[in-house]
Order: sequence, then structure tokens, then C-alpha cells
Amino acid sequence: MKKLMMSALTILAASPAFATGGFNCDYDDSRLKFTLNGVTSRGFLNAVVDAEASLKGQIGGKGETDVHAIDKTFKKADVMQYWNAGNEFRIGLYVENQDPNAPHEWTTVMIQTKTKDGEKFSGKVEFTHDGVRESGKITCFVE
Repeated sequence: MKKLMMSALTILAASPAFATGGFNCDYDDSRLKFTLNGVTSRGFLNAVVDAEASLKGQIGGKGETDVHAIDKTFKKADVMQYWNAGNEFRIGLYVENQDPNAPHEWTTVMIQTKTKDGEKFSGKVEFTHDGVRESGKITCFVE
């Protein structure tokens, strides 16, 4: 019985530890507000475990006819690209309007950042809504 218990403890002690990290990105200007929070696994794949984002405001030209109102929520299933290696953090989000009674529309968010200190990542973000684009600078914190 003692050998069986010791064998079980040895197997449990040898199994890998599972830890998580996270990321947070914020963008806020006079017309658009974007927040992104996520959880990642640590290890070889460094995969996204969970993600949630919110994009609100207006996108488009300065004239009233070009402006599109945006109120979108993104979830983990909307993450289309993710890269977190070395000094780079990149993520791409894509969502389509799911309301069958509303016109078809789609929104993407592409973030490309780099770090010098390993924690604060700075770079660019591009928002596209039905073909209308806006871009700016964004800061993300990654652990």
C-alpha cells in the first residue's frame, strides 16, 4: 500500500503546473473608446484562454454622412489572430452583425505592439467597420 501511495504522489508531483497570464489594452480618443482584457496560458502554445473587448464610439470621416456609430462586444471566439512572443504582442479581432433583420456589417480590430521592458507594449491599432478605417496608438500591458 505504501508503494502504491508513493507511486501516486510521484506521478502527481511530476505533472506540469498550469499557470496563466493576462493582457490588457486601452485606446481612448475623442471619438472611439476600446478596451481589451484577456487571459492566456503559459507554456509552449501560450494560447488565449479567454478574451473580452468592447468598442464604442464613432468611426469614419469628420462629416456627418461618413460617420458610423459603433457599439460592439468581442469574445474569445472573435479572436482571429494572436501572437505573444519575444518583444511583440499582436492580436486581431473580427465580428459580424448577427441580427438577421439588420444590414450586414463587420468590424475588425488589429493591434501590433512591441516592448522594451517586457511589460508595457506600445504600438498601433487599426479599427475597420464596414470598410471605413481609423488608426491610432495603443498601449497594452502583458504578463
